[in-house]
Amino acid sequence: MNTAWSTQVDRIRHYKWLVLGIALIVTLATAALAFGESTTYTGRAALTIGSPNRAPEQDGVLASGYVDYFSSGGYQDKLKASGDLPADVTLSAGTAAASPIIYIDATADSRETAVAAAAKAAQIFHDDINAQLRAAQDETIAAVRKPLDDVLDRNGVVGEVARDQIQDRINQINADTSNKLLNLQSDSGVTENSPDRILDIVFALVGGLLLGGVIAICLGAFSRRFRSAGEVAAKTGTRPLVEIPADGDSARQLRVQQLVNVVAEAGLPAPATVTVTSTVASAGTREIARAIAEGRAVQGLATVLIDADLSSSSGFGLADVLTGNDVELADILNQSPMPKLRTISAGSADTDPFALLSRERVGALIGRLHEVSELVVLAAPPITTAAEAQVLCAAADAVLLVIDKPAARVADVRESLELLAHVDGRLLGTVLIDPAVRVDKPAQVSTAKHVAAEADSVAAGDSDTTADTAVRPTSDTADEAESDSATSSAGARE
Repeated sequence: MNTAWSTQVDRIRHYKWLVLGIALIVTLATAALAFGESTTYTGRAALTIGSPNRAPEQDGVLASGYVDYFSSGGYQDKLKASGDLPADVTLSAGTAAASPIIYIDATADSRETAVAAAAKAAQIFHDDINAQLRAAQDETIAAVRKPLDDVLDRNGVVGEVARDQIQDRINQINADTSNKLLNLQSDSGVTENSPDRILDIVFALVGGLLLGGVIAICLGAFSRRFRSAGEVAAKTGTRPLVEIPADGDSARQLRVQQLVNVVAEAGLPAPATVTVTSTVASAGTREIARAIAEGRAVQGLATVLIDADLSSSSGFGLADVLTGNDVELADILNQSPMPKLRTISAGSADTDPFALLSRERVGALIGRLHEVSELVVLAAPPITTAAEAQVLCAAADAVLLVIDKPAARVADVRESLELLAHVDGRLLGTVLIDPAVRVDKPAQVSTAKHVAAEADSVAAGDSDTTADTAVRPTSDTADEAESDSATSSAGARE
């Protein structure tokens, strides 16, 4: 589906109850009016223009002018003010194609009133137009007679020939019927106007849905929040790599796996670092980071997942090793149920995160982790509210920006993109995630099989496994987190 069109459909779907409410109100209002309408009758009278010296097409043009004059507000007021027509009668006029025939219609509540009103209105219009033409003819005749009258006033003598010529001219003027209206038919029939209530209600329903749809589209366009990936693209200029739907959607796990594939095919160096941050505080950051780490671990990549949000204490981990208190790397690496995945919790140090997460310390730690892993995934705090997030993004080979739907606003995304650009953060793309989502683990291979394979490797003296066995077991807090992870993974596989 076209991106712009799908965006509008998503907006209408989001405001579906508003759309349905507007359609219902319009339909009910129309139904009330339709059932309140009564049958009316339209009577018709016909006039025509008689111009013996002109073609009918020329009189047809004049007829259109007469219709406009009859339909004008001023003449309609004149007709109503005359008192000759009922006040509740509606009058209109029209022409028969390009012919000189004029129809005068009168609509009333009764058949008799409609017939009488049409005939009366036609007669009044006929008399008004012809009276004006007659007045013009009288002025012309007076102008023709004036020379004769002037001679007679001076007691002069007018020759018989001159007198006959003037009289012939006067007779021609009187005989000219050009532009005059002629009564063609005072009763051209009556039309019964019965309201089609069903059709009116259907049109009202369709119109209400269209009106509601337009309002929904406008609300979505002016909203500062996001309802779909299309809206993110339309409002920020960057289209999300994936849109992860809410819990219960069968497409949720597929979208997560697609995101893992995007990261895998992004052409990152080996080893690589990926930072996951967000525009506002969101549980989606840790969920996306864990999904990527576990997905790549399942695919056979030695991966370390770091909770780099030091705003809250979490076990023994990152903050402790960055303080430089002789904490070894093996002391903070926690073993997970997945053989290829190790985790590092946020740590328990009380030091200011901004002071602790310097570019030098973060770079040195990542360098050490790359010696024992092929991928490091950092779950960073929101870049708009934590300055240290910029350092974590700058130190990474790629950055994923999580947009929490609908908590994030347009201004948040734009600010996040600007902050990334300020430190030359390499944005891989954005991820739109539903706020109610609980990302399932993309693992498709039984963890038990991986554990068994790891045990076999240990027994065989595998060098990589030997390095892994030097890792310190998880703390109590990490154990609980990894236990939850295993439970979720098992649920996803079931």
